[in-house]
Amino acid sequence: MNKKIKFVLIIFIIIVVMLLGIIFFRYNILKDILTRYNKSISDINYYYSYENEDYTNSVWRKGDLILQESYLKSDNSKVITWRDRTTNEGYKLFEKSKVYSTDASGINEAPVNSIILENNKLIELALNFNCKITSKKYDNTMCWHIELNNSEAYIDKETGISLYIKNENEEGKNQYEANSVNDIDVQKPDISEYTKQ
Repeated sequence: MNKKIKFVLIIFIIIVVMLLGIIFFRYNILKDILTRYNKSISDINYYYSYENEDYTNSVWRKGDLILQESYLKSDNSKVITWRDRTTNEGYKLFEKSKVYSTDASGINEAPVNSIILENNKLIELALNFNCKITSKKYDNTMCWHIELNNSEAYIDKETGISLYIKNENEEGKNQYEANSVNDIDVQKPDISEYTKQ
């Protein structure tokens, strides 16, 4: 083999090894984020809120008790949903109309996370060189900043929770606090002023 072919082959091998290293590094970051997110949402005591231009959603969880307040900005309406996961007892209270139901469906127990961080998409994301992963601060919190096409997310390095999400459909912010919920936060709502639906 002549020297020119050997040189080109060595350069090619170096480039391939570097690309594989970058892919492996990116995959490990993404896997770590997903692991931390799954650990955070498996906690049994947390508060989180998600806000975008249309609504605010706040959830308190302590053990098997969950309380969610949803506020729709367009018509100033508030819905409170409470559920005891042990007994399956639950209520949904519509504050504006003063009615309630015993259907407690629709509670978003886990913080809204970036759609780009799904378990089945980690390899695809790591291989996508349009995806940029950098370390940045957001609201004084060290985050992984992930950009892909028209989407971006700031993901807390400690919890794996997306603190800020922006894509072509919406822009929103999460707030998350572990071990911050007490019994009063998740107490059964008083339905005495409401009419059953």
